Amino acid sequence: MLRQIFEGFTRSRSSSGAGAVASGSVQLEPDGPQLYSRQATDPEYGRGAYAIDEEALLCADQAALAQRVVNHFRAPSYHPPCLPPVASRILTLTTRADVDLREILELLEQDAVLTAETFKVAASARYSRGGAAPLRSLRDVVTRLGLSGLSNLILEVGLNMRVFRSPVYRAPMERLRLHSMAVGQLARIICRYASLDGEFAYMCGLLHDLGMVAALLALGDESKGRRPLALEEIWGVLEAAHEEITTVIARAWGLPEEVIAVLSRHHDVLNGGRVHPVSAVIYLADMWVVPMGFDALTPAQRAARGAYVQRQSRRGMEAAIELAGLSPQAIGLIRDDAAQLMSVE
Repeated sequence: MLRQIFEGFTRSRSSSGAGAVASGSVQLEPDGPQLYSRQATDPEYGRGAYAIDEEALLCADQAALAQRVVNHFRAPSYHPPCLPPVASRILTLTTRADVDLREILELLEQDAVLTAETFKVAASARYSRGGAAPLRSLRDVVTRLGLSGLSNLILEVGLNMRVFRSPVYRAPMERLRLHSMAVGQLARIICRYASLDGEFAYMCGLLHDLGMVAALLALGDESKGRRPLALEEIWGVLEAAHEEITTVIARAWGLPEEVIAVLSRHHDVLNGGRVHPVSAVIYLADMWVVPMGFDALTPAQRAARGAYVQRQSRRGMEAAIELAGLSPQAIGLIRDDAAQLMSVE
């Protein structure tokens, strides 16, 4: 189980005593490969005792643990969180080029709660600015949002109803929900100035931290009646693993390959190879919503989180801006539009 992976690895590491005098090579996983050699960590190897570089050991620890976490979600026994069935079928339906509005409306009629929530959000201030006429039916929603906009709205409502829910990790899950919605909305704004599909970017923004959500759901299920693992202790590992976990769930949900391509590399703008421009947009939105107040961690958790390889940086931001084709003037306009939108939210 996922909790046992974390606890077993922590016990193994504490019993080995990071920083202690050692001989031979250091085994970081009880039954895994040797990831760190004595010779690689100490130039004095062969001349007597030596001390392990604790910071380097911690990084190696987390890399190994992250891989074991990913393997847990890749196992055939893992069952990913489910969207409401009607929402899942509508998402599949709207990927077809010949989709018919009547099919979508007929599906929505099968889930009154999903329909009511979708209509309520569509009629909210976020979609009704500028004196828009009141909505009277779902056909009005489609007229206002378009089919892709309706599909994204149904995805958002479905995630809120069934996925961003954990009685054990209620507060962090709510922060992840708000963070993901903010990233999606900011990504849509960025795309106005990057000549990219804003609705596609919005979907990717909603889903970009799905791996984090799935991990908290799994840990929450395994922690009922027990003290939950502290978020700041496991966050670094989840950050290292969440792109691959997100990819696993996106494939299980049958999401389009282009969506999976964006989600699987939304932190990799500096790693070479071909990066989807919307991955760069998600990178920027993920970074820029934090100072707006939409961080997935509290300030105390952010300060105390476990060490990990920094996933976002100024150099990464500059690379993402170049990939998205944003000018300094466009960035200023994005900032103004975002400030207006977030004030409404």
